[in-house]
Amino acid sequence: MVRMVVGVVALLSLACLSQAFDRIERVNVGEVSLSVGVSGSSNKKMVLLHGFPEGRSVWEDHAPLFVSNGYQVIAPDLRGYNDSDCPEEVSAYDVNKLAEDVHQLIVHYTKSGKGKQTVILVAHDWGGQVAWIVGHKFPHLLDGLVIQNSPHPNILLPLMLNDPEQQTAAKYLNLFVNHQTTSYYLLSSFGYKGAYAAWGTTPVSEQLKKDLLVSWEKSLPSQLKWYPANVRIPSSFSFKDMEMFTYPKVCDVHVPTMIQWGAADVMYLEKNLQGMEELVPDLTIVRYEDGTHFVNVDKPVEITNDILKFAEAAIQKAKNPRDLRY
Repeated sequence: MVRMVVGVVALLSLACLSQAFDRIERVNVGEVSLSVGVSGSSNKKMVLLHGFPEGRSVWEDHAPLFVSNGYQVIAPDLRGYNDSDCPEEVSAYDVNKLAEDVHQLIVHYTKSGKGKQTVILVAHDWGGQVAWIVGHKFPHLLDGLVIQNSPHPNILLPLMLNDPEQQTAAKYLNLFVNHQTTSYYLLSSFGYKGAYAAWGTTPVSEQLKKDLLVSWEKSLPSQLKWYPANVRIPSSFSFKDMEMFTYPKVCDVHVPTMIQWGAADVMYLEKNLQGMEELVPDLTIVRYEDGTHFVNVDKPVEITNDILKFAEAAIQKAKNPRDLRY
């Protein structure tokens, strides 16, 4: 069943918030180790996955609100970002390896806790692509899944192959997949002006700009490797025969899921939401009419309030065996 709602007016305020993360921890997740921002201490975990070209600092406005509502926040710099390990090989960024990083991260933070541990996984953009795989492969670890402007791979690929509007909107993929050196130059030149431009009209705070600059100077080349590691576009001039070759053929997710969708996204069109119920049976879609692709930065308070409402409902649902979805 799909529940479609519109984002509500914020109930919480960002005023007078403390520093987002209490501490930065180094966590070995198998092949690599990740730098993780952590705040709070609770059996209720809120795991936050950033997208491209971001980093854990993108969640700094959200983290204090989650902590004040009784959650422990766990926000990693994903593999290839900032102070986390950045392997040289493109193959190291296979989305299944990235999903295994998150799997091990969740296990690390839940295995030593006393009592029932609950986990809500929240993810934007590329983080969302990883989260779809985590939800598919490890549903037993999650009480709820929140995806922000990250199309389901089984819906996106047919659109990329056959829909001219979606092909035009995501034409940057050709560049990032097939021309890594050019992509880096375009993003990094003139003080990373190209990378900042990715946000378009989205307001970015001065602190976030500083944090992003540090991350790009350390790791932008490895961040770009996520693209050729997971997407194959044989022609630089066409999406014909494009493959998302690392993904499961059928990536169904049997976890209560909320999609938060900025309707003004110019990269991924709203038609990516059509047919979602066939892949995700327990689905809520929340639209933010003037939200962009970076809806998590556009509307941090509204986004966070809607996540908190969804999370509490998902946790209660998991307590009732009749409603347990996995």
